[in-house]
Amino acid sequence: MNRLIYRFWLLAILCVPSCPSVAAPLLDCPRPLVVAFFEFGKAYWVDADGKPAGIDKDIIDALQARSGCVFERIMQSRVRIWRAMEVGSLDLTLSGIATPEREKFAWFIPYAATYIHFFTPVDLGGVNSLADFEVRGDLRVVVLKSAKHSLVYDAFLDRLREQGRVDEVADIGDGIKRLRAGRVHGLITPAGVGAELIRQANMQDQIIGHVWDPDAVVLAALVVSKHRMNLRQYQQLSALITTLRHDGTLHTIIARYGGEQRAVEVDRLLKLYAK
Repeated sequence: MNRLIYRFWLLAILCVPSCPSVAAPLLDCPRPLVVAFFEFGKAYWVDADGKPAGIDKDIIDALQARSGCVFERIMQSRVRIWRAMEVGSLDLTLSGIATPEREKFAWFIPYAATYIHFFTPVDLGGVNSLADFEVRGDLRVVVLKSAKHSLVYDAFLDRLREQGRVDEVADIGDGIKRLRAGRVHGLITPAGVGAELIRQANMQDQIIGHVWDPDAVVLAALVVSKHRMNLRQYQQLSALITTLRHDGTLHTIIARYGGEQRAVEVDRLLKLYAK
């Protein structure tokens, strides 16, 4: 009997590093997870051949490769996406900005960060601050519908809305077109997004970006529905995003579209502002 017990424990010890085991899943996904994208600068776009590209697309590719889960991908307007998240008809979206209202129905996992810029024509004389812009009753500003910016910018926009001086668009590219046509005189959007759209429109010499709220740093996040996904799945996704940050995958993705300097800035801002 003692020899039998000895052999049992010897087998158990030897088996620890080599015997097959069932690892815990990196992400529970008993069904395909529905993720919605919207066209937004270098975050996501569809090229002339109908192929999607961008930071958000590559992040989902990486999550799918790491987790083995299937992500069902759709494209919608930002407004429709937030409505779907609120009523519980969508699992995930990206490039989301947390607000107290949105945190009632979703979790947010930051993966990128940037400053918010106020873009104006270079020849808009005498306007060097939000206050200068506000007192000029003839000036209008355009923003992305449903977008949040910062306490300072959002309070500024609320005051201008009362005066009917704010245009809201479903596609920030339309905002650039309005700025180019002179229909508006300012555009508030993340720095990288605005700079890329201005480059695509070949307007680098005509439009300038201002930092009129130095505390306006926006965290772009993976948005996880509280209606359709549970706390464990949120924690698993958070752990996966953390892994992408720490092993350099996220840095590589952002550098691919925004350059090395942009990737370094994102690393720095995430360390400062991401929870």
